[in-house]
Amino acid sequence: MNVMGMPRETQLRAWKLLNVVKEDGTMRSRWEELNKALLSAKRFSIREIPPMLCTFFGTSRGPSPAYAWLRCNWKEDEDCYGVLNSAGIIGRDGE
Repeated sequence: MNVMGMPRETQLRAWKLLNVVKEDGTMRSRWEELNKALLSAKRFSIREIPPMLCTFFGTSRGPSPAYAWLRCNWKEDEDCYGVLNSAGIIGRDGE
């Protein structure tokens, strides 16, 4: 990380945040819960993301993204965004 011109307090906050993300695993646990819930679902699916090399930690890590591309598998669900929205799930429309 290039820290030239970055205040020391900002560097410390960024370092603390990275350590919390690394230790806590919140995003990873949420991703695993979502995968578990959708594993048995026939109506929805998400894209498979293989583990990749993390250049920051230098290890191969499984996915833990902050969002998921959800796909409606039923043909009658032409508007997947509308289906999710009617169920109270907040998202964005996409192709």
